[in-house]
Amino acid sequence: MFRLLWDTIEDRREIFAFVKNMASNGDHYWVFAHVTPSFNTNGEMTGYHSNRRVPDSQGARERDHSALRRGTQGRARSRQRKRGARGRIQTLTDFVASQKVTYEELIFSLQSAA
Repeated sequence: MFRLLWDTIEDRREIFAFVKNMASNGDHYWVFAHVTPSFNTNGEMTGYHSNRRVPDSQGARERDHSALRRGTQGRARSRQRKRGARGRIQTLTDFVASQKVTYEELIFSLQSAA
């Protein structure tokens, strides 16, 4: 997910994504992130801004993330790390297409899952 997030920002586009973070005590928690690039008056990208919030339904979020992970895992493994990340992005893209929705529609449907 992070590779897709950074690629999208580097492409000067915003992204909405579910991100699994680790707390200082080692626990994991999910956030629904909206990340958008920041630009100066010359139109040059100077950084990014992220707003994060708690997913609407933690249980549904984890269940649906597991389904998404099962739908995409194992199909894009590679011995080369970078090539593997690109393969996983392509696998995610293929999975989203197989659901006949856009990436944003899929992410927002997971956010609103009850």
